[in-house]
Amino acid sequence: SERQRLLSSHAALFKSLAEEEGLVVLVTNQVQGSSGSDDGGLRELSRVGEPEDEMSACLGTSWAHCVNVRLVLHSAEQPPAAVGATFAPPRRQLRVAKANFCSAASFDLDATLEGLVQAAG
Repeated sequence: SERQRLLSSHAALFKSLAEEEGLVVLVTNQVQGSSGSDDGGLRELSRVGEPEDEMSACLGTSWAHCVNVRLVLHSAEQPPAAVGATFAPPRRQLRVAKANFCSAASFDLDATLEGLVQAAG
């Protein structure tokens, strides 16, 4: 289809720029649950252990094969607020879902005014 042809040409351009210019190209891709889910088709990829084969990337399966590294950012369990604290920053987890240079890993992050920072402890 024309859409897939355009996506493939963009992927080739991004890879070429990354290799020739030493750039990092970041593309976000909305993900939704399979049409058979009971949540209206939208599902949060955030749940730890969620089977990825039940997910569908909006840019399509051919785009999924173009990426070298896949990171999944999702909501994580909220840590309890420290004694006397009035606010606990929202917790996120970054998971390496696909990378040829490292094994599976995940990192807890706190959403702060400075951005996402690695959670202490």
